[in-house]
Amino acid sequence: MASISANSEADRLAQLKAFDATKAGVKGLVDAGVREIPPIFYTPPDIMDNNKSSDDKKFTFPVIDLEGTATDPAKRKEIVEKVRDASSTWGFFQVLNHGVPLNVLEEMKAGVKRFYEQDLDEKTKFFSRDYSTNMMVGTICYEHFEQQLQTIYREILMEYSKEMVKMGYLIIELLSEALGLDPNYLRNKDYHVGGLQVLHQDQWVDITPLPGSLVINIGDLLQVIC
Repeated sequence: MASISANSEADRLAQLKAFDATKAGVKGLVDAGVREIPPIFYTPPDIMDNNKSSDDKKFTFPVIDLEGTATDPAKRKEIVEKVRDASSTWGFFQVLNHGVPLNVLEEMKAGVKRFYEQDLDEKTKFFSRDYSTNMMVGTICYEHFEQQLQTIYREILMEYSKEMVKMGYLIIELLSEALGLDPNYLRNKDYHVGGLQVLHQDQWVDITPLPGSLVINIGDLLQVIC
């Protein structure tokens, strides 16, 4: 049984690698006229047996209406309580009246569709498994990749990103209040607060924040060269 399971997993990995190598994605399968869902898209039986869905009727997923958050203190307090409850019991929640225009959401979906409707050659220009070449790490970095985006979705992606940032700030405010803190507590960067340490001669050394100063990290490679 163990041998069969191992072979099955090996076959699955081989199929996944072959699928990934096409760089065409699921859209490529559809365009090729596939009539059956490939086995790699099915959850293995052993995982299915251990993760059977519960009766959805037993649960009600939290939906929070943000209407009045900025104008009605009493309503905001009620919303904060709902955020606290949903965060502590689910870790997820849906929001309505969040301030993001519906046309932005719809146009964002349309922009994604326009990208995937392109010829494969155009799409593969953006395909890479080397995350050091096609991924930026940051909290708000949309302004840095504007010129790298295609015109068919550049404008809407930039607008969508800005709307998500605004909504994110609101959620952070509500979470701060749910914790009994000032609304801007989690949003503040608190650069003046210590805590950063560097490893020097096998010892972790505190870096004391100095007003107006910047901490420069040259990285391991440059340190070796120097």
